[in-house]
Amino acid sequence: MDVITVEDAIREYPELARLFLLTHTGAAWQVTHFRQAGEVKGLMWRRLWPNRTLDELGIRDQTNARSVRKDPQGVRIWEELGTVGDVVDKMLEQLLPPDAPLAPHLGLPRVAAGAFRRDARLWVP
Repeated sequence: MDVITVEDAIREYPELARLFLLTHTGAAWQVTHFRQAGEVKGLMWRRLWPNRTLDELGIRDQTNARSVRKDPQGVRIWEELGTVGDVVDKMLEQLLPPDAPLAPHLGLPRVAAGAFRRDARLWVP
């Protein structure tokens, strides 16, 4: 496996510049991977704010990303689904520190499990 520099990666995938900006601002982020049938299927970033608010960003591929903010009680108060670029842009614009006056605070309605696509393949009936 070839190792490339951050600059080369950003040149190849411009949305990584915004992801890098996001993950290097505010509270510290932790990154892990998630597996399905023993195979790495994506990456997950998590940051826990001092007041116990949790931000999560999951990426399966360039077109399949999901971000969620949960309040200290675990209630989902913000969510975005879309491409990596779109989701990261929304996070940079809308996910202010939890103690900011304009940060999201109200719970969202529950959605059906599985709203985050499990794979990026086109479903053809």
